[in-house]
Amino acid sequence: MEEEINDYRGGYIKASRQRIKAVRPLVDMPAYLPLYGDIWGMMLIGMGLYKLGVLQAHAHAGSTCGWH
Repeated sequence: MEEEINDYRGGYIKASRQRIKAVRPLVDMPAYLPLYGDIWGMMLIGMGLYKLGVLQAHAHAGSTCGWH
């Protein structure tokens, strides 16, 4: 603990090296794992919207959106 405090008091370079040691495990941690259900759920919703034609920007003949 004392070494860490001395590094923070030892100037910019020493403090930066100490911060890198502290933050690196958090940066290297993956944000998502493939087992999380939200990713699979969003993928299935996107597939459904694509199948319905929503993502292709097709407009119906009676549409008032102005697309032709």
